[in-house]
This record gives sequence, structure tokens and C-alpha cells, in this order.
Amino acid sequence: MRGIVRAARRRTSSPGRALVVLDGGEPTLYLRLSSGTAAAFGAGPALSGRAAEALVAEVRERGPDTVTVDRADGGEVFGTPLVSALVAAGYHVIPEGLRLRR
Repeated sequence: MRGIVRAARRRTSSPGRALVVLDGGEPTLYLRLSSGTAAAFGAGPALSGRAAEALVAEVRERGPDTVTVDRADGGEVFGTPLVSALVAAGYHVIPEGLRLRR
């Protein structure tokens, strides 16, 4: 006897979205929007500053209404060099982390 076999398809409620900032073709900043997790690649305040400014410009142009960052580089966002770059670019400090509104 032959039967019809259907593959079970699992649909997620919302796909993961992320923003990646490239500087000279190299990744410098990654932000996963759904979890508020950021990762900085490379070192130096100038590089972090340019990446943060590019991220803020992209969010304000066509990103979600609110972007919150509560984790960075594997830990809490506070105490990382990324905080000063994001605040200088336009993020606001809140108890949970950093928030940017369009």
C-alpha cells in the first residue's frame, strides 16, 4: 500500500532580523534586532564610532520604530566600549540597556 508522505513544515512566528555594518567590506558591528544583542568586530573608538553612526542612520531611515540593545559582546551592554559609541550616535540610556527611537 502506498501512502502520501508530507514533510512537516515548521513556521516560526517571526523571522530573525539583524543589521550588519560593514566598513571597507569588513564587518564591524552586528545587531540582532529580535534579541537586542550586539557584537563589535575590530578595535578602536574611531571604528566603533563610525559603525554606530551608520547603524543609527540605517535605523532612522528604514528600521523599526524602537531598537533596544541590552547585551553586547557576550555580556551586559554596560561596561563595554560600544556603549559610548552608541550613546554618542544617538542611543539613550535606559535601565535595561540602550534604546533608539526613530
